[in-house]
Amino acid sequence: PLDVLKTRAMNAKPGDFKGPLDLFTFTAKQGPMAFFKGYIPAFLRLGPHTIITFILLEQLKANFGVLPSAA
Repeated sequence: PLDVLKTRAMNAKPGDFKGPLDLFTFTAKQGPMAFFKGYIPAFLRLGPHTIITFILLEQLKANFGVLPSAA
């Protein structure tokens, strides 16, 4: 839901919304499902990435005993 608000704010013309509360109110007037527009495409993009990352890290942990440190 926050991604929808962020996307609307970034795509809006200057002056379309007075602030975050105005943006929230505008979206809320469209109904509760307006906060979830674009959820399926976002999940189809992020879902496989998350699953592959989890499997990869678990395999590294199992094979090397530790997770690699973040560089």
